[in-house]
Order: sequence, then structure tokens, then C-alpha cells
Amino acid sequence: MNIVFILPSLEKIAPVTVIVNIISFLLKTKDANIIVMTLQGTPLNNYKNELLKEGVTLYEYTSIKSAFHAKDKAFWETIDIVHINSLKPNILAYFLQKKYQHLKSLATIHSVEKIDYVQSRGFLKGNFSYRLNALICKKRDRVVAVSLDVLAYLTSMKIDNALCIQNGIDFRNFKSYDVKKETKSIHLVQVGVLNVNKNQLYSLRLLKYLLNGGLDIKLHFLGATKDEVYKEKLDEYIHAHHLANQVIFYGNVEFLKLTEVLSSKDILLMPSYSEGLPLSPLEGYFYGLPAITSSNGGLKEVNIEDKTGIFVDIQSDDSFEKVKTFIGSGRYKALSKNLNTYALQKFNAEEMSKRYYNLYRSLLD
Repeated sequence: MNIVFILPSLEKIAPVTVIVNIISFLLKTKDANIIVMTLQGTPLNNYKNELLKEGVTLYEYTSIKSAFHAKDKAFWETIDIVHINSLKPNILAYFLQKKYQHLKSLATIHSVEKIDYVQSRGFLKGNFSYRLNALICKKRDRVVAVSLDVLAYLTSMKIDNALCIQNGIDFRNFKSYDVKKETKSIHLVQVGVLNVNKNQLYSLRLLKYLLNGGLDIKLHFLGATKDEVYKEKLDEYIHAHHLANQVIFYGNVEFLKLTEVLSSKDILLMPSYSEGLPLSPLEGYFYGLPAITSSNGGLKEVNIEDKTGIFVDIQSDDSFEKVKTFIGSGRYKALSKNLNTYALQKFNAEEMSKRYYNLYRSLLD
């Protein structure tokens, strides 16, 4: 079967990582020819070289229009399936399928409406984009939700051709480090772009509370600055409350640096307003980091209260005391022992990819 994956870019972010893991699995089956198209410029930290080394054909375009006109009828008649994962690729797939009616289409939806308008800092823009995406999804042959929460959202949008395949991680690339975790300070780490949705401001307020409560805490942020105004707000809070010696910003890091940092930390934070099915807690579990998260979106599917971590109410400062007890009692240490096994068994990329493979085959039957 010949499959074209249409992506906004090859940036190393969770939605693209999921697709790359699926592609890697398909190549091993020897049953699929893979082509990847992108619709905008890709930043330096990307999957381009990895895909080219695996023999994937890659076409990079700068717009929906240029991609639509780049390939002729002879090309598209050789393609069986198009797989897309966001609004611009979904629009392109709509036009392609109208013109080449033999094409089967599959859409993977990674998040719900509110995540987009928070990140874009515009309710109307984000709300329109997601409703348009949902409308076009009704034209796809199948739609995959990455979490039960996203599936419920799709159902609420009257999309009746959807199913859930939870995200998975290819843990085979995760390196084991001979790192002794520091015993004096307790190191909290949060992974994700710096923006309102990821809610790093909550983490700073939590840090201030824990320090005032007598705990020796360090807070590590890994992620690119996507919102300069929000980053300035974080810097202002750090300066106003004299937290500069307790907070470390790494910016956007390569995969090996990410895993190295995670391996030496104690607890992972994710106080997000919304998530599809986040990979960061699972990456933390591999290195024995219990999670302190909100219960929003797919977080309640990857974090289990008092088994993999705890939930906090990010709308209330009363949650700070719950975190203080969790850390101060040493409970987080007890939970860390079985996290690696949990992540490997429940959220591995191979099982996820097998389900996608079976879905591709069903589209062609």
C-alpha cells in the first residue's frame, strides 16, 4: 500500500513524533511505501534526516496551494491513502479527495478545541479553526482520536466515523544513564513549549509555596519560547519573588539532552489547561519520575492518582499543600519504582502502530 503523510512540518513535537513512530513501524512491515509532504518551513530541530535515512520520500512545500499543484494525476493514481493530522493538511486532503476519488483518507486528531485557542491567544481564531477541522473530518474515511477525551470531543462535534488509538512512545531509543540523583535538593521538571496552556506560571507559584514551606526545591523548564509576552511574565514573576537561583530554563533541546535531564530529576510537572494525550509524563515514567498534573484532557488517561502521581486543581492555590505533603512525606519515591514497567506495557509505540496498520488495511479491503 502507498501512503502519503501530510504534515504541517517535521518539527520535533508530540503530534509529529507519533506519526514518525507509525512510519518507522510501517517500514519494518515491508508492506508500505511511504511519502511525507510538509506544508510549511521546518525548524532546525526536525525529523528530516531520520526519515531520509530510513528511505522515506520527502517533499517540502510552503502552502496548501503549492502542494496541491505539485503532483499530477499520474502520481496520485499510485497513492492509496492520505494520512493527515492538523487543519492545513486536512484542507489539502479535502481537495485531493474531491479530485482523486479513489483516495482513502485518515485523520489523527491530537487535541480538543480549547487547546488551540489558548495557544493562539485568540478564542475566535482557534474556535473557528477547530470547528472547520471538525467539519472537514466528517469527509475523512476514518478519524482517530489520540485519547478518550479527544474522542468525546469528536463525538460532541457529530463526527461518527471516529475511534480511539492512544499515543505510544518508541522507548527503544531511550538511553539508560548512570546518574545518581541529588539527595539534597528535590528537582521538579516541566517539559513543553512556554505558553499559557502549559501553565508554567502555576509551577512558579508552586515553587514559591514549597520554598516558603521549608522544602529545598529546584525547578527545570524544557521547551521553546513560543509566546514572548508569556515568557516575560514568567521572568517578571521570578524576579519579583527572588527565584532566579531555583529556576533553570533549557530552551528547546535535542532528544538525548531531554532524556539526560529527565534521568536526573525527581518529579515531572504538567499543570496544563488542556492536553490530548501527552507524551511528557510517559517519558518521565521511563526514568521513574512520578507526575504532578492537572486532570484536564488526556492527562487523566496517563496519570493515575496515587499510582503514577497525583492530580492538582490548577485553579486553586489550595492544591499547593497537597503537593507539599506528597513531596515532604516521600510518597513520590515509593511511586517511582513501577513507573517504567507501566509506561512500557501500556503506552508503547509498537502496539499503537499495529492498530494503525490494521486500520490502513481495513480502508483498502
